Order: sequence, then C-alpha cells, then structure tokens
Amino acid sequence: MSLNSSGYGPEIAIEIYDYHVALAIPYIYRGTAAEKAFNKLRLYLDIIHKTAGYFVYDPRTGETFNPAAKEFDGLPKYLSGVWR
Repeated sequence: MSLNSSGYGPEIAIEIYDYHVALAIPYIYRGTAAEKAFNKLRLYLDIIHKTAGYFVYDPRTGETFNPAAKEFDGLPKYLSGVWR
C-alpha cells in the first residue's frame, strides 16, 4: 500500500509492506523546510516503532537502530544529496 502525506507541512511518501514500511522524502527541501520534513519523519518513525515494533534502517548510511533508543539524524546526509 502506498500513501503520501499531504496537506499541512512537507510531503513524505509511505509504502507499507507485510514486514516493513518504507518512507521517502523528496530531495526538494532545504534549510527550515528540510528540518520540518525530518521532524515529521521522526514522528512517523516513532509511531511505526510503537505500533509495529519496527527498527529503522537508513540506506544512505547503512545504519540500523532502535528509534526508541536513538533519534534518527539523517538530515546532514539528506542535505548532501539535495539537487542544487
């Protein structure tokens, strides 16, 4: 199942599978908009972990972690890939 967040704030694509959930932020945000997108992403990661028990895997860094024990900090890596 694919969902897109819409309405207020940045858009995040959400794909729900049997055993994992994929989230993606388009590479169009910079500065404050990118920070808002990642705040929203962290909220989604927290909800997904609390309801499904899923851990986080960041394919850009290769890092896997428990979002209840460590906050996701992928913003610097995201910003390094933003098309300018």
